[in-house]
Amino acid sequence: MVYKNDFAREIDAALTTGAFELPRDAFKDVQTLLDHLDGQNTLKLMWNRWNEVFQTKLGHAGRSHVSELMTARNDWAHQKAFTNDDAYRVADTAARLLKMVSAGDHALEVEAIGNELLRLRYSEAAKQAQRRGQTGPLQEGTTPAGLKSWRQVVSPHPDVASGRYLQAEFAADMAQVLAGTAEREYQDPKEFFRRTYLDRGAAQHAGHRHQTTDVTRWRSGSAIADGFRRRQDPLHAGPLPSGQRRCKAE
Repeated sequence: MVYKNDFAREIDAALTTGAFELPRDAFKDVQTLLDHLDGQNTLKLMWNRWNEVFQTKLGHAGRSHVSELMTARNDWAHQKAFTNDDAYRVADTAARLLKMVSAGDHALEVEAIGNELLRLRYSEAAKQAQRRGQTGPLQEGTTPAGLKSWRQVVSPHPDVASGRYLQAEFAADMAQVLAGTAEREYQDPKEFFRRTYLDRGAAQHAGHRHQTTDVTRWRSGSAIADGFRRRQDPLHAGPLPSGQRRCKAE
């Protein structure tokens, strides 16, 4: 703790300006003082005492997050319009900063807001695409008349259908895992292992790992090895690392 017993005086000094100061009764006790530190005052306090208190732990990235959130707060106070993308960026930046200061529960709350903004974005994009399909002229390369849409043939994974598929492409959110709110395949160790074990091709290769000829063929790039490395992820976004399966593949 940098200021030890003088932290209250330093907070007062950092926030006091010619136009603003905390009320004197805010310093009655620690909890009362914390109650008076709203988002704006907290960001301002971090900014004004960055080098002395926060630089070592949060670094340049943390300072950038604080600066961006201060700008967003000022834009909101001056009634500047925010797009969905603007709002999502603010939520994402706030969640990142909260994680950096180990405020996992609050980060989860902000991430939930960001996820809802993503859902709204993709829902609106889907509606626009549907309207274009209903009113636009038939273009070369579109689905031939009479052929069912792929949506009528297969059911998208719930993550895709709800607009949350971005979460399925990346690693588990450790803040959610620690808080016990992650999806089951990340929260349950048995389920996680069941969905991420080596598949049959990898297991067969591992079974021959002691045979020199197979190892030599693998290193030299056999057809089996090439095919093994070219396996695609469930969304066909690119090759996965050798021997791994993506968690949302089922």
